[in-house]
Amino acid sequence: MRKLYVISLLFLVLCSCAVSPRTQIGKPAAPVTAAVKGWWYARFQIQWPEDSKPSWYIDAAIADQVIKPALRTYETEIDLWRFHRRAVRDDVGHQFSFIFYTNQQSANLIYSNIKENPFLQLLQSGGQVVKVRYDDTSVIKKPNIQDTSDPRWSIEVQKSWPYFIMGASNMWLDILDQLWNEYEQQHPSLTFETQLEAYHNIYDSLTYLWQEECGHALLHHLYALFGYVPVKVRKADLLMRF
Repeated sequence: MRKLYVISLLFLVLCSCAVSPRTQIGKPAAPVTAAVKGWWYARFQIQWPEDSKPSWYIDAAIADQVIKPALRTYETEIDLWRFHRRAVRDDVGHQFSFIFYTNQQSANLIYSNIKENPFLQLLQSGGQVVKVRYDDTSVIKKPNIQDTSDPRWSIEVQKSWPYFIMGASNMWLDILDQLWNEYEQQHPSLTFETQLEAYHNIYDSLTYLWQEECGHALLHHLYALFGYVPVKVRKADLLMRF
């Protein structure tokens, strides 16, 4: 009888160890690394003289020659990334940004990779890039996936959009990479100056592909994905189909 009591007590102890606390049942585990990751920016201010158009091809050169090597080196450490481009006559002016989501240690390594890039150093010494700004990695100011999305959007769109724009940025960079490889095969032994000229020509080709093919390749297929529902264009207050 005593033996049966001991066995029963042991069984109850084992069961109590195997069952999770009641408050944990049905709750997904939080990502272990979520709290130590955040969004980081590398901002490149491009020279933009008065009475001239923005040198958009410099953005393309930075993306292909500076950011692409960093992406390839640290691709397993970067959860999300994208490009942002703007040119407005204000204190910032023409700026190309690389925005990525990772931990602080990886952010430091990526920043070092960018700073040491010889092509970027030539752009800086040549005056094409006026300034490069990096975030302070001692503190994570934007830890959430939605923290760099437009706050005017619904939270569902804010959380989902970074995945969409990463795909679009990757497509843009891949087209650029293909065009560069084709050009380089036809024009070997390019100097820094002829490289910049090459990106000027390549960017024209990229623009042509956008105008001629992306209405169907991008806009139409997004339109189809969302069930052919017309999109509201707020400025004109119109519904558009693609």
